[in-house]
Amino acid sequence: MKAEDLFHLGIVTDKPEATRMELRALFGYEWGDEIGGPIAVAVPVVTEATRVGSDGQPFFTFHRSTTTGLRIELVSRVAQPGLQRCWSRPERPSRGPAEAH
Repeated sequence: MKAEDLFHLGIVTDKPEATRMELRALFGYEWGDEIGGPIAVAVPVVTEATRVGSDGQPFFTFHRSTTTGLRIELVSRVAQPGLQRCWSRPERPSRGPAEAH
């Protein structure tokens, strides 16, 4: 997706200013004034799945809107290291000339 095709971009970060600077440097994004604040969200949802971590706190939950089918996944920060391993690209061994297609 091209940047000019985006309407909204959601970012989760502990360092908002550093993240804005990084995205500006990488993609040329310009940032407007921050607006809004905490907002109560009232979407009629059904909880489809929930797991509790070893600490007794929610690990993840999956929800589905009863009106639009929108799906929402909430995942604890405890899952971050495991998810980062899943999302990282594995190193591929280099292929020699005989193996190239």
